[in-house]
Amino acid sequence: MYWNGTTYEGTWDKDKPHGQGVYYEDLSIYKGNFHQGLYHGEGLLKAKSGELVEGVWELGVLKEGKVLFSENDERKEFLGMFKGKCMSTGTLTYKDGRVMELSNNARPKCNPSRG
Repeated sequence: MYWNGTTYEGTWDKDKPHGQGVYYEDLSIYKGNFHQGLYHGEGLLKAKSGELVEGVWELGVLKEGKVLFSENDERKEFLGMFKGKCMSTGTLTYKDGRVMELSNNARPKCNPSRG
């Protein structure tokens, strides 16, 4: 356990999480690959906010995957690509079955709590 209450279980390289591991921080859990302390490769994140993210990270940044989240008390699912904290290209599905296609030409839908 670190001084700030976070915990990491897994492989290390040069005193940083590297390879397979599980990281616990402030009611969030990430299980997957790390590279020099950053999420990197395939992983699964259950965030404190309730978001569930299954995807591929590159040096700590989510690049593509599936995210289940709530917005304005409505459950949604996004499957596609990301640019930083923004959903870029993919499909956004609402609980009632409505589907919205997002493309690179449209303004990205951002979530400041992600990333």
